[in-house]
Amino acid sequence: MANAITGRVWALDTAGTIWTGPVFISRMDYHPNAADNDLVTKDTRGGAIWAPVRAIAGAPNHETVGIETWINPSPEVPFEGFVLTTIDGGTLYVTIN
Repeated sequence: MANAITGRVWALDTAGTIWTGPVFISRMDYHPNAADNDLVTKDTRGGAIWAPVRAIAGAPNHETVGIETWINPSPEVPFEGFVLTTIDGGTLYVTIN
């Protein structure tokens, strides 16, 4: 699968610069393939959006015990771009406003 950024929920599985302009994020759900998969997200200035994540369990078939979730405490404040720096395996679902 390749990164899909159409619609309100992005499905990302490949590291890289995803968006360069302002982006309003309400939540992110990481569905790792296996325990110990790593995930790092940053803005285009290098600031962390979601602190580095190490999966506690896999969720390749969307098992709820393995899904890691981040809910933005200030979804009305935009991030300056979105970079998926690291994704060892799995899919990151990013819900934008």
